[in-house]
Amino acid sequence: MDTTILFCEVCLKYISKENQHCYQCGSCTTKHGPQYHHCETCKRCVKPSRVHCLQCNQCEMESHTCHSTETKQAGILLKRKQMSKRKHSYNTAGHKKESWNVKKRHKT
Repeated sequence: MDTTILFCEVCLKYISKENQHCYQCGSCTTKHGPQYHHCETCKRCVKPSRVHCLQCNQCEMESHTCHSTETKQAGILLKRKQMSKRKHSYNTAGHKKESWNVKKRHKT
């Protein structure tokens, strides 16, 4: 594999030769590896292994099933609901530090 490094004049960063600047997104979408492709529906660049799913309305692996995506999203929502509000405490230097408390689930 050719590991030629180029400098993107638009993004002002170094990228691999395979990574081309996306003018729709306005950025170089990956530092290394295969070039991402722009999804016109999502309005962002995605990995070449992703395709746009009209049922999910997002880019997913070609082999995905929409049921598993819905289950995954429901799990994320459940985790967010279990989180309580942020509690602030201060360390010995007087700087505020943040911590998260997770509500404990009671067995029934």
